[in-house]
Amino acid sequence: MRAKLLCLLWLVAPAASAEDASISSSQLDGYEFQYTYEDGGEVILTLYDGLVEFEWIQGPMKGAKGQGLPYRSRLIDEDVYFLNWHNKENGNYPTLYIDIPGKRIFGSAVIGYNSEAETVDLFDSAVITRVER
Repeated sequence: MRAKLLCLLWLVAPAASAEDASISSSQLDGYEFQYTYEDGGEVILTLYDGLVEFEWIQGPMKGAKGQGLPYRSRLIDEDVYFLNWHNKENGNYPTLYIDIPGKRIFGSAVIGYNSEAETVDLFDSAVITRVER
């Protein structure tokens, strides 16, 4: 069912307008998530005032952080969200599918697209270990 929902979301998303009521830059404000990826990377993600703040506290990207980045989110189902933000300064564009009841996050990101180093394309899943609101 979730795979069908993701496929449907992918097909419908380009047709959605900025006026779409399900798209918001504040519906996740007040949430803080801590989650761990399959490779051991652990992240704390905080959403506030339409902005995202994150810090990698374990794993290969330990120490990487960002704050004050505007986010967009879409409510997919009860306590299930699609979220993205764009860090133009670092050339990073992450997108997360956050399933709070299932305690899972699925992520895709293009990292470093504006640097001279090779661009990294991430596609991973994580387990939510803490949610606060």
